[in-house]
Amino acid sequence: AAIPVVGGLVPHMLAILLAVPSTSCSAMQTLTLRSSKDQMPVVGLGLWKVPRETTADAVLDAIKAGYRHFDCACDYGNEAEVGA
Repeated sequence: AAIPVVGGLVPHMLAILLAVPSTSCSAMQTLTLRSSKDQMPVVGLGLWKVPRETTADAVLDAIKAGYRHFDCACDYGNEAEVGA
């Protein structure tokens, strides 16, 4: 069955991202994107070679720890577990 996606995140990950305040995230260095002026954290969690069975937990733990930047790609084979 297809996993419902909301704004690029599966609902349970979106709920955690919105519900977990991140004091550590505000201390992270960011880059300002030229086109949109949005801020992007310099440090992110890379998900290449993270096994599918541990990916969702790794992402949720990272969100709780303050991460807001995740490196993921179709070739990694764990998109559904990332929430992409």
